[in-house]
Amino acid sequence: MKKLFTLLFTVSCLSLFAQVNPGLKVTINGKSVNNISASFGGELTPDVPLCGELVHVKGTGTSTANPPMPVEEGCNSLTNANDLKGKIALIRRGSCEFGDKCLRAEEAGAIAVLVYNRVDPDNANEPINMGTGAVGANVTIPCAMISLDDGLAAYDILKSGGKVNVCFTVPSKQINEVYANPWGNMYPQNQLDTIFPTVSYTNNSDSISGVITKVDIVSPSGVKTTLSRTHDMSVTEPGFVNIIPVSGYYPSEKGIYKATFYNTFISDTVTSQFIVSDYTFGNDLNQALPKGVTRDKTTFVATDLKISNILNFYVTGNDDTKATYATFGLRNAAAFKNRDINISVLETSPDRIDAITGTTLSPGDIGDIVGDIVTYTVSGNEDPNQLITIPLKDGSKKGIDLTKNTAYVLVFEYDGSSIKNDSVGPQWTLGRTTPSRWPGISMFGTALMTGARYYSGGWGDTEDPIGRLHIDGFTIGTKNLATLDNSEVGFFPNPTADVVNVKLALKETAKTVELGIMDFFGRVISTYTLDVQNGIVPVNISNYPAGTYFFTVKTDKAFTTEKIIKR
Repeated sequence: MKKLFTLLFTVSCLSLFAQVNPGLKVTINGKSVNNISASFGGELTPDVPLCGELVHVKGTGTSTANPPMPVEEGCNSLTNANDLKGKIALIRRGSCEFGDKCLRAEEAGAIAVLVYNRVDPDNANEPINMGTGAVGANVTIPCAMISLDDGLAAYDILKSGGKVNVCFTVPSKQINEVYANPWGNMYPQNQLDTIFPTVSYTNNSDSISGVITKVDIVSPSGVKTTLSRTHDMSVTEPGFVNIIPVSGYYPSEKGIYKATFYNTFISDTVTSQFIVSDYTFGNDLNQALPKGVTRDKTTFVATDLKISNILNFYVTGNDDTKATYATFGLRNAAAFKNRDINISVLETSPDRIDAITGTTLSPGDIGDIVGDIVTYTVSGNEDPNQLITIPLKDGSKKGIDLTKNTAYVLVFEYDGSSIKNDSVGPQWTLGRTTPSRWPGISMFGTALMTGARYYSGGWGDTEDPIGRLHIDGFTIGTKNLATLDNSEVGFFPNPTADVVNVKLALKETAKTVELGIMDFFGRVISTYTLDVQNGIVPVNISNYPAGTYFFTVKTDKAFTTEKIIKR
């Protein structure tokens, strides 16, 4: 994994500069608020606050965002341009590019801009990253986004005639981001190697010698390990990435690890966490949330071209393995009935990712398909609070072979461009949002792709749709069992209209033999205890609705699962 870790080291340095003012602190009437600095605009002088009175822009046009507002989002001519001179503009997220809003405010004389988020069916409350867009490069004043709640609180004060003072400050010394596990948030234990927790700093002050950086890692059983390193910080190294420590750390237990980073450089303390799983790669920290990522209908049709893909990046360990299942979530299945979602696994590489230069991409630009593309047709009856697990295959083989020390992308792809007069997009289930997300890079995280744009860290680095990749050993409802091979258990005919014959030829005598039948969503329909261990057992499914089912034969020692198509 050394080459891939080198990539992480390099790209982390680059990702630090995605924001013009990394580590920006914003206060509203003296209260610090969560924010994300834009990837365009003017740079602030370290430790020198830029303060001003806040003014909400007003303009022509009508706001159609939810909740409705009596002002336009700064996308057309401003009717209170004279009020913005020497002030900080407050603008609602709306229907034009962020650069358009900020440039319009700057041209009216504003010294900085705060954009606040909105809550539409496609957007969360928390701030997101504001990309440069077509005109963002022309903006020369600092710009940042805050949450809807903070924006409305400030707006309510202004509406009642009160004054709001805002300050932008970039500390010269700060911790920017941490990675407790540099390869992802959830990794199978047999695919992990020694990890090197990393932390990124900014130092725009004086060169400092003998900085002691430490991290406390607490294992699932509560054992604390403290790692440290002493090094120098130079003013010529803003965004310096420190690897802690040279010896690294091996997570020997399964479960949630918590890491706390601290140092003698500044008083800041930051925390992070990661999960060591049985058989699952994941970027969602195992926290399925009742939210969905989608786009409003107009944007989905016009900008996204009716295409919505989620991509999760993973790197295998020092041993070859097999990807057997993929898991995702869909919040709006009822409205998404009869639409297809294609699931695929792509092999990629650091060089392949590093070569990406455009924003208009397809999955084929990210990597090469390994195994089969599996198509899942939405029934409309999926429970929005449950995840959907799909078996993977490669021709006649169950699962997809994965090569050691190789980067892969798990893709869930929806392409509705051929469906006329339809604007329904998938609401992918989120695994986390800003408060628990590591600022990160797409190579070891989540990306989103539409018909027009590639969002390397999700939309604004704030939302990670769930996309889990399971390896050999994972099954729905069975764990830690060996696999029965095809010579021991067979199912025929497949597809079938009425009867499935389960053929048994077990090599070892089993205490029990059980047959379980599940629908496509993992819901158990029937279970049977089989009286034979060598022979054929007919199972009548003529009364089942047409569709896809999973038959699992399980003994006290092993199991196997087969997908059955009911006509």
